[in-house]
Formats: sequence, C-alpha cells, structure tokens
Amino acid sequence: KVLRDMYRLKFDKDLSFGERRLLDQARSLLIQELALAKKVAPASIEGEIQQIFRFAPHHITIDSIHLMEAPMKTLATIVFMSVALAVAAEAQTVNFDNAAAGTAPTGWTATKTGSGDAKWTVEKDDTAPSKPNVLKQSGVATYPVCFKNDTSLKDGFVEVKFKPISGKEDQAGGVAWRLKDADNYYIARANALEDNVTIYDTVNGRRTERKRTNMKVATNQWHTLRVDFQGSHFTVTFDGKKAIEWDDQTFKDAGKVGVWTKADSVTLFDDFNYGAK
Repeated sequence: KVLRDMYRLKFDKDLSFGERRLLDQARSLLIQELALAKKVAPASIEGEIQQIFRFAPHHITIDSIHLMEAPMKTLATIVFMSVALAVAAEAQTVNFDNAAAGTAPTGWTATKTGSGDAKWTVEKDDTAPSKPNVLKQSGVATYPVCFKNDTSLKDGFVEVKFKPISGKEDQAGGVAWRLKDADNYYIARANALEDNVTIYDTVNGRRTERKRTNMKVATNQWHTLRVDFQGSHFTVTFDGKKAIEWDDQTFKDAGKVGVWTKADSVTLFDDFNYGAK
C-alpha cells in the first residue's frame, strides 16, 4: 500500500527528497523480502513490481498487487512502517498551519542581522501552497532572518516555497543553513528585482557574495528555493533547476536552518522542508 501510494504521488507531482528516498527504500526492501520469501532472484520480483506499476498508479488497487499475498502483508507493513519512520525522522516539513496568526511561530527565533525592525508573523493567505497559513516578513531591517530553534544539520538540505510581494530596495526570499546565530550563517537567496539567485556567507554580521546566476524571479508568484549541502559542497536549486554549485569551508559544523529576506522585502514563506543526509 505504501509503495502504491508513493507511485501515485510521483505520478501527480515531483517528489521531495524525503518522498523519493521513501519510495526507493520501500521498493528495495520489498524486493529483498519478497525474493527471500519466494526463494527467487530479486530481479524477477523487480520485474513483477515494474509490471504492476506500468500504468497510471491511480488505476492500481490493493487487489491488483498480487505480490502481497497473505503471509507477506504483515511483513511488508512492518518494513514500510520502519522505512517511513526513519525517513520522517530525517525529513521534516513546517507549513505554519497550526501556528497562531499574527505572531511569530513558536519554536522559531524571529530576528535580524544588522539594524532595523524585522517583522515575522504567521498570516492567513488564500494563495498559500498549503492553506491556510504562511510566514510573512513585512518589516524593514538590514537582513531579516527567522530560524528554527531545534534544528542542527551538518549535511542535508533545506527548501522553502516563497512569494516576493513588494519592496523598493529588494524583493528577496532565501534560506539559511549551518546557522550559528543571527550573525553567522550561509544564505542562498532569489531576488525578483534583480532576477538572480545568489549564494553568500555571513560572518560576524557581514554578508559577502560568493556566486550568482541570472534567473527569472517573478514578483507575486510562488517559487521553490532549495540548497543541498554535503561537506564543503553546496548545490542551489531554483524552481527545480540547478542554479549554483559552490565549495566553501567557512562553516563546517552543524547549525540551524531558517528563512531570510533583505531590507524592505515583503515576502511570504510556506512549506519549509529540511532534513539530514
């Protein structure tokens, strides 16, 4: 059932990192266990599974999955639950829908780098990718930043959907990782006024540009920004397209993850995803 549901999800949309990993692990474990139980080569089981899922996954019913005969149902359930729990522990999603509107989300530090008055609040928004709420930055500060307090990632990913609304000086949305505090972190951001994606390090409150790529960033549209970080290597993806690859060793240790804007950017954030690798 889990494998079927993941194939259905894959048919409907691009899977997230955690979802792809769940699908791959579920398929691999099922093949191994069924091959062992039936005393056949794993390749023959893999062929049967591919045959089952060769059509649109929404047309597949539990009854059509002949591999899951009675003795295997309990085993498969245990295997899938173990995989799902392991992936869930590594990949987390925050959509702010259970947070109180009008205030900063509980468990986050809503602050800034530099001077000014950042304003981070949870707000209802009818355009939210996952309704009803979003995280909104509507203040004016050097670099507003909001990070999740209970995170600590050395190698992993951070991803967010964001919508730049307005701003005369800037219309930016970004993600921060390996954050030590409000003055020390890596940042990747997309800017709708400049139509580019840029990666920086911020050391002792001073932001330094390291690499940029010109890409169209539309105002009043939702975009997806993601960074995968492994050791000293970082990959920035914007709306599903690779934007930047960069290597650096300024921050080597695990740190928090969060979201970021600049100056007078009014920006909405939703579906904040992160996980370890």
